[in-house]
Amino acid sequence: MRRYAVQITMGNYLPRSKAKPIEQLPNGEWVIRYAIRPTGGHDAFGEEIVTFGMSQYPTKPTLEQIRKSIQRYAMAFLDDSEILSLVANPDYSVYMVTDV
Repeated sequence: MRRYAVQITMGNYLPRSKAKPIEQLPNGEWVIRYAIRPTGGHDAFGEEIVTFGMSQYPTKPTLEQIRKSIQRYAMAFLDDSEILSLVANPDYSVYMVTDV
């Protein structure tokens, strides 16, 4: 089994329309966002700002890799009921993308 370095980050902020659950970056890496929640703020155009946890992969992740990343993120926030409620039963269908 090949292991990949996965970077998990917290404290990220984007307008809601740009906070896609899964996205391939121009450099070929993949970003997975989870526990997306509003911050209470808006950008200069009036769009809601959200914060989220994020994992970055060098190649397209499998659903199992995504599941493990979300579980690791949840473990970091065991005392935060708001975040735990967002990652307790995630909708994995938003991470299913097909190659075009």
